[in-house]
Amino acid sequence: MNENNENENKIEYSIPGVIIPPQQTENGEVIENAVDNYKEESKVVEEPIKEEAPVVVEEPVIQATEVAVPKEETPVVNNIQQKEVPIKPEPPKKKFRLNTYTFIILILVLLLGFFIYDDLLNKKDTVDPVKELQKKRTLNKNSLVVQQLYDYINLDGCGEQIDFFYGNKGKVLLTDLTDENKNYLAFRMLKNSDFTSKNCSNYVNALNSNDPVKLWYCGDYVNTGNENTTISINSDVLEKQVNKMFGEASYKPVTFAVASSARYLYDEKTGTYLYQTFNGTNSCRGYENILDSVYRQKDNIVLKVKVKSNTTNNLFIYTYTFQESEDGNYYFVSLVKSKV
Repeated sequence: MNENNENENKIEYSIPGVIIPPQQTENGEVIENAVDNYKEESKVVEEPIKEEAPVVVEEPVIQATEVAVPKEETPVVNNIQQKEVPIKPEPPKKKFRLNTYTFIILILVLLLGFFIYDDLLNKKDTVDPVKELQKKRTLNKNSLVVQQLYDYINLDGCGEQIDFFYGNKGKVLLTDLTDENKNYLAFRMLKNSDFTSKNCSNYVNALNSNDPVKLWYCGDYVNTGNENTTISINSDVLEKQVNKMFGEASYKPVTFAVASSARYLYDEKTGTYLYQTFNGTNSCRGYENILDSVYRQKDNIVLKVKVKSNTTNNLFIYTYTFQESEDGNYYFVSLVKSKV
């Protein structure tokens, strides 16, 4: 009976996944099965994860066969089949290429434009090789150009009494010279071939001896009568020499004196200068001129002349300046006088 009761009191729990704590009887005895069950369920068993080998699937070999591709059907819109329009390929774009001749012409045009621009906006002074050579030459008193300029102003001798340079002014400029002065200086430079002998009877109207101021006679005063001869100068010859000494357009057709009682009358009708004299005396107030030195001053030529008066024996230094012109000539600019 007792054994049966004990067996009846033992209850086994076999619910998987549930941990059953140890059970005790009313008498305080632990049921072993319950404890064993608790211990077994409390154990954690870690089993190693087995790697599965990859499964190789053999693909079936498919032999290539021609497959007919169905043509694309033209879409039908509103039951109307549209026609295929062929698309025209776009023409290739033309590239601009310069050939050799076009490139050369372009370069030449650019160079020509540059030279024109440089010539117009950046004007450069042209150098005359002849003038440059003249400037490099050493001037001396025997130089041809110096001798020519010295002849312009060498007014010594009794025949050169009308010397406006030897006045009271200490400085004489080109603007101080009158047309009569210019004609006189040019007259002194004429050659013997520039003078022509004329018969006074051919110039009755031009050579009137009944002048209200002075009784001018044809030719020399001592030679009177209709058969007297005089000297004439063509106006073109004198004009050329005046312009050569003083610049273009400097000449004016006016009568000019060559001594205190002698002159050249301009005859407008014939275009000539006729020599006249009147009853008077010509006192000799001559000078002695000596070329002392010459030098350049930029483009100018300067002559220093010693001038001695035969009347007073006073000695002066006359400094003449001649300016070079564009045509290569030298024109009178100024005279400065200083007493020694």
